[in-house]
Amino acid sequence: MKTVIQNNQTVIPLHLPAIQQLADSLATALAAADPGTVWGEVTLLLTDDQGITQTNREFFGKNQPTDVISFQVGGQAVL
Repeated sequence: MKTVIQNNQTVIPLHLPAIQQLADSLATALAAADPGTVWGEVTLLLTDDQGITQTNREFFGKNQPTDVISFQVGGQAVL
């Protein structure tokens, strides 16, 4: 399974290799926990309040930030 990290925020300094390693480990655990599902890609998008508010408004009609938004696309989870 492919994991993608996209960092769209600039306020908090992040160690992206460590986040990538965590995402890879979680993807491996996810695939092992659900062997009947073919997982193509899991994407982790890191954003700020403005970015997540825009996504929350666009997809859920809520004009406020939230901690997490997840989507399932084509039978696959996109986080």
